[in-house]
Amino acid sequence: MLFLGRGKKADLIKLANELDESESNGEDLKIIELRAKILASDAYKEDPEFVKGIFEGIVSDRIDEEREQKEQDLPQTKCPRLTLIDITFCGKKGRLCADTGSSHSIAGEKMYQVFKVQGLLFQETTLAMSLADGQQTTCEALTTQVMIEIEGRSVLTRFIILPKAKGNRTLLGTDFLSSAGLVLDVKNACWYFWDNPTDKYPFGEELDTPRP
Repeated sequence: MLFLGRGKKADLIKLANELDESESNGEDLKIIELRAKILASDAYKEDPEFVKGIFEGIVSDRIDEEREQKEQDLPQTKCPRLTLIDITFCGKKGRLCADTGSSHSIAGEKMYQVFKVQGLLFQETTLAMSLADGQQTTCEALTTQVMIEIEGRSVLTRFIILPKAKGNRTLLGTDFLSSAGLVLDVKNACWYFWDNPTDKYPFGEELDTPRP
């Protein structure tokens, strides 16, 4: 019976329903009552290992669903249309989003693919984040450094990569903006270097992920 302690109440309810030992949906029963009903079932008395196998399958399915949901809740980086900047990295041109709301630069899926082709080295890390429902969680992430070229200047930039995220965009965070000395003039749809405010560069008109 120890195996019943490895699941959640929802798992016990599902098992009890499959064994036809719960008169209702089981929500009104306590965990100890659900366990007692399962242990008293004819199926458990006849073949405990069979019931154990069913329960382990229920738990496994629930864990897989939670993992898939967690991956779907990974940050899907979006960009205000007015803050797109043309840069070059790894010899490739890209039009990326400068985001003052992000403290770190995040490499999107396509930029990550370029990094891998170029043979860049990655370090594993754990990233803390908030999900849409307000819960705190962590996810696996990678980091790497790459030289970003912008209007004749080169800036060594640290990127965070979410390897399980799909279709996410690349963001140039405030770490890059500060290192490069970029000032965003959203009102006039342009940007400039803080040490040369007379030369202004217009934001890109449409989002274009890094071109390979």
